[in-house]
Amino acid sequence: EVRSHQTLLRQNLITNLLDNIKLNQPSYDRISLFEVGSIYLDQEGGANKDDQGQESLTYQEKRLALVEAGEDKEELFSLAKGKLENLLDQLELTCEYAPADTEPAWAEDGICARVMHGETVLGEVAVMDNKVLKSLGIKKQIAVVELSLPALLEIISSTPHKQYQPLNKYPATVRDLAFVVNSEILYNNIKKEIRSFHEW
Repeated sequence: EVRSHQTLLRQNLITNLLDNIKLNQPSYDRISLFEVGSIYLDQEGGANKDDQGQESLTYQEKRLALVEAGEDKEELFSLAKGKLENLLDQLELTCEYAPADTEPAWAEDGICARVMHGETVLGEVAVMDNKVLKSLGIKKQIAVVELSLPALLEIISSTPHKQYQPLNKYPATVRDLAFVVNSEILYNNIKKEIRSFHEW
């Protein structure tokens, strides 16, 4: 079923998540949602429409998006970044943040960053502009993370994974030894005797 307000191919996952926040905002002080789905971009790389390859379909890309909705935008921004970093940590990856070359029209000025792994752009994290939220009938502050799954999977596939190492069949052992000796025996004599010992 195609709804009347969803007749265009979506270019991000945020729209559907915002609809759910608007629907649930009267019932909850804090809302956390995520979605994995396809978006459609006006760029080359889509599948061919026919066998001749003269025309191609709109390029599709799988994305992961998560939103945090509440009252304090700085807290929400930190929470969204924390969940992103925890996800990457589970995948044994790290990320850095860089200023966005162009901020999305819906993002608040100055609270938007690109998510980077080395030279690869994974996505973006941002706080939504209050004017945009108000026009949508949303009364909460919202922080957003959206990641490119192809970019993320490419990094995962090219990253060496930890290999299982079997335990040593004959592991080394460490023991503490205590000796009871005559009080007239000097420490240096004991030390000399131990150092002169050879295993034959």
